[in-house]
Amino acid sequence: MGGDSGDWIAVFLMASYLEQSNLSRLSRDSIRITNQGMEQSLEIIVETFRARCENSASPVRVRPLAGQGFSKELRVECSKSMRAQYPIGTLFRLNVRLIHRLGTPLLYAHHAAPFERVGLDEAFRFIDTMFGSANSSK
Repeated sequence: MGGDSGDWIAVFLMASYLEQSNLSRLSRDSIRITNQGMEQSLEIIVETFRARCENSASPVRVRPLAGQGFSKELRVECSKSMRAQYPIGTLFRLNVRLIHRLGTPLLYAHHAAPFERVGLDEAFRFIDTMFGSANSSK
């Protein structure tokens, strides 16, 4: 088998988190297994917000939009330029994967990963299609 044990641990952690988060009913298209290290990525909608009382060097943070099975307390590590070029509250569709850094879970998107700016209606349609729960987050 190719790859190192870290690859399999990442797959196991994502599968465990999805199961615990009641995301097992996701459509197959929403979870993609990449060819690099068997990492699982999940396409979700995220929003930017102003960090207050958080231990962060960045004043603009990113979190998942409600209704996707992730807590809004979970942070997203992603492109600083994406955060800087759009106003606070902007919504994006982004591929992320769950990682743990120093024991803290977070969603990660490579700084060069593509993203798509979306409007609120499009975001709710996406969440409803992929997760079946957009109405609960309105």
